[in-house]
Amino acid sequence: MGRYGGIDVGGTSIKYGIVLNGKVDSKESIYFAQDGRSLLPDLTKAIRELIDNNVNGIGIGFPGHTDASTQSFLGGPNLQEEISVSEIMKKEGFENYKIDNDGNVAALAEYELFYKEKVKNFIFLSFGTGIGGGVINNSNLIRGEGAAGELGHILISNDPSLEECSCGLTGCFESLASAKQWSIAVEDLQGTNLSKGSDLFNKNLALTQIQINKRDDFISHISRGLISLYEIFDNQVFVIGGSFTDDESDLVDLLNERIGKETKFQLEYRSFPEIHIAQLKSDAGIIGASFLVQ
Repeated sequence: MGRYGGIDVGGTSIKYGIVLNGKVDSKESIYFAQDGRSLLPDLTKAIRELIDNNVNGIGIGFPGHTDASTQSFLGGPNLQEEISVSEIMKKEGFENYKIDNDGNVAALAEYELFYKEKVKNFIFLSFGTGIGGGVINNSNLIRGEGAAGELGHILISNDPSLEECSCGLTGCFESLASAKQWSIAVEDLQGTNLSKGSDLFNKNLALTQIQINKRDDFISHISRGLISLYEIFDNQVFVIGGSFTDDESDLVDLLNERIGKETKFQLEYRSFPEIHIAQLKSDAGIIGASFLVQ
């Protein structure tokens, strides 16, 4: 097995590292502000560092649409910039590289390493600036015309008073339930007992009634999203990832409680899928990207 580089581009940061035998050996992060500054210099820096570390190949996951034929990122709701990776690699004199959607690569990593021998129908969701993901159907990743798996933009509300999503619609899954929204809620609630968004789902913390109500709103939104996806894809497992998975969280328990109360899936021939936290945690994107070139 060689040394492979994986780059996970998010809405506010770039995580990159060296992967050996399916595990991250070392990693770094670059945080960038969404102030109109180009992503290109930071992405080029990450690529150069990996090349300097003598990796055998580099895979990159982007938060949006990618063009496999030109190896270009075409932009997405949370990162509206076009980047030609092929041009960067040509300048750097590096040949073994490949790009894909970040949700797809993370889904493939979790599925290939932990679920391939157990299930054929699988959905991965990543909660961050938005909600990304990937869908495995009959053991194959669904790609559509290249933009399948934008799970954060399924509509879970028709309330016209809601704030507009970055995609231009209202009622999108990610505009109501992304990890970014959790963090905004914690800041707005101004509780000294909470330091980050995922604290809302930690049962060991004493929450005020206002905080509990906000937490329950998020659980309701996420539950609706999962139920909608299940009805479309009839999957066997949900895996939830994102940077919050490095923190203590009872999110899965809270979701199971809500879904159990609100649905009628307790039928002899049909039951709601199991929900798991990503085993690769926040490294899923880096590892999945590296798999593109292995």
